[in-house]
Amino acid sequence: MSRKINIFRVVYLCFLIVYAVIREVVSLNFLISNTLISGAIFGIAMLLIIASFVNDKSDLVNSYSYLLYMFLGACVISSIVNMKYGFFGNIKAIGILVIFFLVIYPFLKGDVNKEKARLPLYTFVITWSVFVFLSIPMYYFDIGYVVISLDASSQGFSHVYNRLWGLFSEANCAAIYSMVALLTSVALLSKEKMKHNRIFLFINIPMNFTFIVLSGSRTAKLVAIIVAVWLCICFAWKKLKSNGKKKVLQTVVLSILSVATVFSFYFTTESLLPKTKYLVQNSCIYDKMENKVHLCYDAMYLRGNIDVITGLSSQEEKEDKTLGKKKKELEAIKRTDAEKQDISNGRIDRWVDGFKIFVTTPVVGTSPRNTVPYAKEHVPETLMALHEYTIHNSYLEVIVSTGVLGAFPMFFFIMLAVLSLIKESFSHKQSDENILLIGVAIVIGVASFFHTDIFFIFRFGGVMLWLLIGAFVNEKAGVFTKKEKDLS
Repeated sequence: MSRKINIFRVVYLCFLIVYAVIREVVSLNFLISNTLISGAIFGIAMLLIIASFVNDKSDLVNSYSYLLYMFLGACVISSIVNMKYGFFGNIKAIGILVIFFLVIYPFLKGDVNKEKARLPLYTFVITWSVFVFLSIPMYYFDIGYVVISLDASSQGFSHVYNRLWGLFSEANCAAIYSMVALLTSVALLSKEKMKHNRIFLFINIPMNFTFIVLSGSRTAKLVAIIVAVWLCICFAWKKLKSNGKKKVLQTVVLSILSVATVFSFYFTTESLLPKTKYLVQNSCIYDKMENKVHLCYDAMYLRGNIDVITGLSSQEEKEDKTLGKKKKELEAIKRTDAEKQDISNGRIDRWVDGFKIFVTTPVVGTSPRNTVPYAKEHVPETLMALHEYTIHNSYLEVIVSTGVLGAFPMFFFIMLAVLSLIKESFSHKQSDENILLIGVAIVIGVASFFHTDIFFIFRFGGVMLWLLIGAFVNEKAGVFTKKEKDLS
């Protein structure tokens, strides 16, 4: 493929990443809700695919790509069979898969050099961190919204749930993406030479960590445990291979201490943040800044044409201010919606109902975008039919939407991809950067058991996962899979 096309692919991928991040920011949804933008994204993707076909067809033949093509075929068949429930939504979902499989998955297979390959990673880290930076003050200034046009979803800092949404539409996904930004920053830092870039990455790590803590996401905690243990095992194995068996005990102890340190730091931060908020809110500067800060965030939402209910402060506080300064109370970070017996927050009920739908159409499924209308006709007692809920599990969504016809090739592909990632992780010559980026893929992959964002919907999780899978699974993708000796 020509050099110009490769450069254009880099620019296109960076645009996709910015677009996907903006989709997570409620007040900026008006910028990307135009169907012309979606059409342009798909149109450019098709031009890139045609260019690949005309040049050397190499981007169309990747490791295990036949399984992805089989999955696309299953989606088409399922969409035709279930056409009476809706068709154009399925066309959009298939278009998203085409971008994932034929543009993003083979992205690092060509002659894109290392610096250009890292540009998409920097694009995400910078873009995401700007919005995280704007989200954290919403905790300190008690800025909260209820967004009417988005099914009354909470925004900013919610006293009802005692957790931070920030500017994002979904707190759990935002926490996962902050974890991705944190690990990506550490990975980039391991090879970064420029001083100002290193300073930015150093600042970015604790900032995203703070957002994860304030989000109160239990999904993020679970994923963090799994990934921390995994990374410790990988680095321990690498150290054992280089230092020999004499330091086995030392390596094991250091790995355990590393995991313990991460989580002690988490709980320490969780206890310290309310104290810093207490100090800020009772400082002499706070009263002077409060209304100005609130008005800035109000303007941000109003310019985005978002219908909101906003409370700058409660009526009681306004009344108290006429009598004198009201002293803010110290509030611990503890979710009020997580105290009920169902620790899954209704996810298990959704998964059970998802299987109920699957057994009624096990071969071809309901099609990617027709689960709700199908459920209303065939399984009206399910949550999908009664409340139009999503399944909240990307892998179960594949089973329900495409049946055995689609689940078999996709799960076979996932199995092969996981084996490839394990092999890459335990290569003793693998660079620290690569091990951390594989950890990023694991973060998104594990989190997808609790979210729906890597197959039939265009979200950042899908973009990043398919980029990294392509980097480490494709046999000819060498940019991130260079061994440590090649990156010196």
